[in-house]
Amino acid sequence: MNQNISHQLVKAREELGFTQMKVQNDKIIKQSTLSKIENGVKNISAAKLFILA
Repeated sequence: MNQNISHQLVKAREELGFTQMKVQNDKIIKQSTLSKIENGVKNISAAKLFILA
């Protein structure tokens, strides 16, 4: 399940033309945390997923 969520996050971010740094600069989530989530190293909480959505 995490792999699917990770893949969908990357896909959505890239479709919007956002880099990980853009997401961080917009004060949404730290770039390092987003990288770990997108690479499946770290799980994402429902609250953070809601914020990213």
